[in-house]
Amino acid sequence: MQLVIATIVGEIPDRERVLSHFVNRYVERNPSTFGTKNSLHTLACALMLLNSDIYSGISNGQRMTCKEFIELLSELNEGGNFPEDVLKHLYLSIRSQPLVSPQ
Repeated sequence: MQLVIATIVGEIPDRERVLSHFVNRYVERNPSTFGTKNSLHTLACALMLLNSDIYSGISNGQRMTCKEFIELLSELNEGGNFPEDVLKHLYLSIRSQPLVSPQ
């Protein structure tokens, strides 16, 4: 499974508009991957926060661990959990290569 999200630079309404478009399009093309649009929206926001945590340089060396990332998303898939193997894969993907804005 490949999930591509670009970090979004701009005002909050612009970010939300792009994120909502991504979520709608992703669910349209992958209807059974995650529970609902709300679940995917939550996951996408968490991925952007993870990316910022790992690469912003603000956290004084205290980067979020994979375990913390999984715990952060506990019960946020419409009351259930996202598959742990998927969350680990996404965490390691971002850890190895940051999400960046397309040029």
